[in-house]
Amino acid sequence: MRSRVLVVISLFFLISSFFYLLKSNQEEKNSHSMTGESESGVVEEENSVEIFLVAGEKKENEGKCKNKLVSIVREVDSDSSLLVAYEMLFLEKEKEISPDRLYNSLYQSSIDVESVELNDGVAEVRLRGEIVMDGVCDPVWMKEQLLSTALQFEEIKNVEIYINNAPIEDALSKVQDE
Repeated sequence: MRSRVLVVISLFFLISSFFYLLKSNQEEKNSHSMTGESESGVVEEENSVEIFLVAGEKKENEGKCKNKLVSIVREVDSDSSLLVAYEMLFLEKEKEISPDRLYNSLYQSSIDVESVELNDGVAEVRLRGEIVMDGVCDPVWMKEQLLSTALQFEEIKNVEIYINNAPIEDALSKVQDE
């Protein structure tokens, strides 16, 4: 009798553990689409890309730009690529994307992709156009939106971004000083 009770208890724990792991795995999959963590490195469907936007209320007090980025999936007519992902990001011309009121720091800018080259896991992205900022945190958020959008692709390990032939930090700093 005692051995049967132990078997039943063991079986209960085994089944409970299985369901716990199954639930944890599902929550982990769902958390990527909610948190937008750029280390995901994978776009799940061939005809979709992720673009990254700023979550929550704009927190620009005391120079602390602590908002997280959130990924949203956009369906595309062609195979997903970095070029297509950037085009989708630059097409977003609303300041806030509903229903979650995600902020797009690039909404006023007029940017085009000049070229994208990939060598040994490093993407060199050359953009051109006019950058317009709406707040003190926009340079941080713009850079993070552009980096995260590129890093969603498995083959990209590092990104070098140039805007109007200047490294992104210099280009954003120059606009901010104007």
